[in-house]
Amino acid sequence: MKKPKNTQIKTEVEIALIILLIFALNYLFYLYQWQSWSIPLNEFLAFIRTSLERVLSLQLEGVLIAFLAWVWILLVGSILTKLILPQKTNDIIRFAVTIALGLGLAGTLSLVLGVFQVLQRHNLILSMVLLLVCLLCALFKSALRHQTSFRKLIVEVFTFWLVRPTKYIVITLPSVAIIYFFIMSHAVLAPIVHWDATVYHAVMANVLYLYGGFPLIIGTSHGLEMSSNYPPLFSALGAFFYTLIGTIEDVYLKVIPPVASFVTLSAVYGIGRCIIGRLYGILSSLILLCTPLFILYSIYATSYILYIAFTSLSVLFLILAFKERIKNYWLIAGILYGFSLLTNYQALFFLPFYGMVIAYALS
Repeated sequence: MKKPKNTQIKTEVEIALIILLIFALNYLFYLYQWQSWSIPLNEFLAFIRTSLERVLSLQLEGVLIAFLAWVWILLVGSILTKLILPQKTNDIIRFAVTIALGLGLAGTLSLVLGVFQVLQRHNLILSMVLLLVCLLCALFKSALRHQTSFRKLIVEVFTFWLVRPTKYIVITLPSVAIIYFFIMSHAVLAPIVHWDATVYHAVMANVLYLYGGFPLIIGTSHGLEMSSNYPPLFSALGAFFYTLIGTIEDVYLKVIPPVASFVTLSAVYGIGRCIIGRLYGILSSLILLCTPLFILYSIYATSYILYIAFTSLSVLFLILAFKERIKNYWLIAGILYGFSLLTNYQALFFLPFYGMVIAYALS
């Protein structure tokens, strides 16, 4: 007689936990027999303690303003997500979309002001307020159209991106949290040494802040001899924080790649979940998280991981739009791909793929 599916899953989890327990007991036995094994373990614990002490001892300017800037990013991202994303979307994907849209809007705002040479604090704050008011008006209009209480809708905005804990999240969260602790601490504490960051991506954020916009002749490059002219959304995000706090504090720029890395991880989970199933989505995201190159670019202060975040989320919603025939999925895919194009010119390589999918859907 065939076992019910829930009983079978429970049995598989119990077997996996028993195997893990055996391995743990075996490791503890060997650790007891060979005391020298504890030396690397003590060094590892000392490294964690030192990292925590260094993070906590950082003397940063504008911490409160930077925190409020992240609150604004989450708020506008949450409102826009609430307006265009269906409620049934997975919690993790919804949270990733909230972050991605918030970062994209913040960077685009700074970029547009930079193009017109008016990137000063008062102009940026005024633009942030106007954008927030416009989104709130759209939310109020949505409440009237759906005959919903505006107060209820506001509460939903602040809770819309919260991730409800499931057994899968509870099982995978510790390992993901540990890896991201090291990624974030290394990204924040390590100096910017990557060539592209020191020549283009990070330094362009400084230029954009210091000049109050993009220099008229050199554009998005830092000199006439180095005229690669990268799409500047990542640098504009750095200038967004610098302009608000009133000084160059590169820690706030270095925080962006680990956050974008989490968005990428969520998008890969969503793609695997959409194409094959939830378990394969989790496995694919965990494999990506253990990839050295992914970890490296989650640390480097370059635009590449942000571009991958926008692109992978866009591909996810392109697949969902093709699969479920929901119009708003096409809209989200287009917005995210637009942010991707503003971040890195390599996003152009995806144009044939988008064209084929859209042409097939239309036919």
